[in-house]
Amino acid sequence: MNMIHDFLHQFKNTFTAPSFQHFARVVMGFAQITGPRAVTEVNDSANWSRHHSTIYDFFRKGKWQHQYIAQDLMLWYLRTCKRPEAPLLLCIDDTKNFKPHARVIEKLCWHAEHHKRVRANVKTEDGQELSAFGVVGEKGHCWVTLGVLHEEKTGWCFMPMNASIFVREKHTEVFKTKHDLALELVEQLPYSKDALLVGDNFYGTQNFVNKLKCPVLSLLKSTAVGYRPLIAPMDKTYRGRPKRYGEKVHLATFLDNPERLTPTEVFVYGKNHKLEYACFEGLLKGHTRPVKVILVKGLRKANFLLFTNDLKLTPEQMIAYYGARFQIELGFRELKQELGAFNYRLRSETSVLRYVHLAFVAYALLKFLSVKAIVKPLQTPWYKPKGRASLKRVQQWMRDVFQGNGIFKGVSPDFFPSINPTNHDFITLQGA
Repeated sequence: MNMIHDFLHQFKNTFTAPSFQHFARVVMGFAQITGPRAVTEVNDSANWSRHHSTIYDFFRKGKWQHQYIAQDLMLWYLRTCKRPEAPLLLCIDDTKNFKPHARVIEKLCWHAEHHKRVRANVKTEDGQELSAFGVVGEKGHCWVTLGVLHEEKTGWCFMPMNASIFVREKHTEVFKTKHDLALELVEQLPYSKDALLVGDNFYGTQNFVNKLKCPVLSLLKSTAVGYRPLIAPMDKTYRGRPKRYGEKVHLATFLDNPERLTPTEVFVYGKNHKLEYACFEGLLKGHTRPVKVILVKGLRKANFLLFTNDLKLTPEQMIAYYGARFQIELGFRELKQELGAFNYRLRSETSVLRYVHLAFVAYALLKFLSVKAIVKPLQTPWYKPKGRASLKRVQQWMRDVFQGNGIFKGVSPDFFPSINPTNHDFITLQGA
């Protein structure tokens, strides 16, 4: 298919000719993988006829950089997927990949699983027993991941672009916080200055937001305090610094007023929701730019606050964009369960980063085939799905088309034979 051919060749300038052959096989291996998901299975899925040690050398010794892969993937998205009128939405979050039995993988350290807590009885020095709660955690990697939120007629989806490994301070000589890593990930992507970064309240702190060159949309604590701008410069008749802020406002209390609430309807979480919002424009202490804060009522059980320093966004857009952020959790689940993106058995940090970024490339290809309705959902008398095909369905289609055709056996990277699939009831080809 010309479409897959064009997709793979977006990355050709990053590799030498032999390395590009490895790259194409690894990506296609991820796209067709089934059963146990690890390096060897990726190798087997791509009909790799050479010894499996060559793929390990490709990850360990190859003359290529994973940052360039992220840049090429972003340029492909801007050229192929993004509509000119649509905003460029970036989304950032972190996910953990625990490897408690690993011994030789670099950058492993202990990470907490904050949503899991255990209760235990603790004895004090005087012999009393107290009940205490503790956080569950294991040894592994914490991946700070940056991706794109893309909207189609079939809904929103998340495409990961770039990632880094967060390592605790005592395990590294050069310590970087999650905020430092996030800033690097954003700066490495082209055209990121024109994007809107959507994050949770961890990535809505003043130190992080002030360092970013692009605007931010984030959750805000319910105890947040805002300030009205100064109406006019005040004559300084007192000692000390001049005032920067006007009237102090407790945002949650101020906005939760029936007189300030505006009813609206927003398509979020896959359906239309009737809700209410109240808006405040002013300043947050420590932030260098003015912000717009909205209180959302009726979307969840509890009210919540959103803020952005892009004052052009409407409240409806703020709610819809932040609601689309949930797609990053679905993306992490598919990356882990369907592609095995984090099932690496590699030792060096370089190899691990390269492995994960190539999994991102394969995931973007599969998502593109799905959201563009190139692969239709399989319909049976008892199951009639609507919208786009699932990732597993797209992988099945890839196996049906490419398995047994020897598409990569002795074939140059510039040549892709035309394939005539036999199962036309669920396949619609574009550019074939």
